[in-house]
Amino acid sequence: MGKKLTEDLLWLNNTFLFADDDGDDGSIICSEISVWEVALTEQEVYDLGTDPSNRLPEKMGMWKFDDASDIGKASIGEDLILNGSINSASGPANYNLAAEVGLGSYFEMIHGLYGNGDGYMVNEYTLQIDFSVPEAGIWHAFFQTEPTNSGDADLFINRTNSIGTQATTYTTNTITANTWYRMVVTVKNGYFFKIFIDGEPWLASAGQTVDGRYALGENLLLFADDDGDDGTILCSEVSIWDVVLTDEQVAKLGNATTIPTGVKDIKLNESNDLSQNFPNPFKSSTTFNYSVRKTGNVSFHVRDITGREVKVINEGIKTAGNYTCELNSEKRVNGIYFVEMKAGDSSGTRKIIVRQ
Repeated sequence: MGKKLTEDLLWLNNTFLFADDDGDDGSIICSEISVWEVALTEQEVYDLGTDPSNRLPEKMGMWKFDDASDIGKASIGEDLILNGSINSASGPANYNLAAEVGLGSYFEMIHGLYGNGDGYMVNEYTLQIDFSVPEAGIWHAFFQTEPTNSGDADLFINRTNSIGTQATTYTTNTITANTWYRMVVTVKNGYFFKIFIDGEPWLASAGQTVDGRYALGENLLLFADDDGDDGTILCSEVSIWDVVLTDEQVAKLGNATTIPTGVKDIKLNESNDLSQNFPNPFKSSTTFNYSVRKTGNVSFHVRDITGREVKVINEGIKTAGNYTCELNSEKRVNGIYFVEMKAGDSSGTRKIIVRQ
């Protein structure tokens, strides 16, 4: 009996491909078959149709600075270690905060990357910094690979508002005060050092030696410089990868208001159709007011910071009018999520914060 049950279960686990026993199985050509043990989300299915070379690798670390009470908290990886006085400030978009890092203060990042690029240290990586400066025409420091802050920073904004160092040269393009930028630095020691701003290439320099300058040890200092060339800088997001993103992948990251989904880039759509939730941040539940213009099905899609869909709320058919929707945190991990409303001509995307 036990053997028969096992055989039945094995039979139930079999799938017949291109099979039909009454002649409705014309010739078909197949180049690939894959199977998953879970249901893929819409975004994951979308990702299957994109060029694999342009897909964004997983981040090793990410910091958003949206929690004013815990400003160094990580979305991915280890929390940043604060050194000095670091304040919370407004970010590049509504409901988006930033860290304000003044003269002599900095963050210490334990990035968790392992040695690569034919060296003992991290010689291949990508670093993203979303930043704004309140004052132009002075020095600002982005990062320093020396873990004790006993030397110059390794990337600056200089007095003429260009980005770089003497080792890499400086960009011909310049930044302006009180403007938000997404800077992406790709490093492959022995080959190149590149800087991108808002997805556009600003600098392509020869690489330094393997395990030399720009190679990372265990720690990386953000906005650190020990001789006073670290003017106040605002930062709304920092991310790090243990691989070098391609130029096409960097372009997909967009600017400081782009939401990286890992599949496609979307913008916050803060329309009147979907109001900001209240309260926000929230612990157990929060409420959205929303409007429907035409009769149709209404649904809400909740995605985490990586773009993974974690919840769908189907509100059913709604006629034109004003409504409310309640969302429960369901003991989700603290952090940032995005809620997209789909309702025919009505739409909207809002950023929400869960804080247990």
